[in-house]
Amino acid sequence: MSTLQALRDLAERELDIDVAALDPTRPLVSSGVDSLTLADFIFRVEDHFHVSIEMQELDPQLTLADFAAQVDAQLARRSAEPAPTRGS
Repeated sequence: MSTLQALRDLAERELDIDVAALDPTRPLVSSGVDSLTLADFIFRVEDHFHVSIEMQELDPQLTLADFAAQVDAQLARRSAEPAPTRGS
């Protein structure tokens, strides 16, 4: 499942919006998501994907596609990090 699809599923559960009508290229605020709800959604996304999203990185015009790109970038950076070595 792609990150975008996972976010759509999470948005449907957490934001109580019809994701079938959600355009991933339109700002979430255009779907009626206010800033407090968006902040709560971010916490859910962080828990789901085990990432950390800086609140200052968020733009009021953030789209679900932008959000997916941020999550994907963090996941890619994490997978590129060398594995911790075990001490003797």
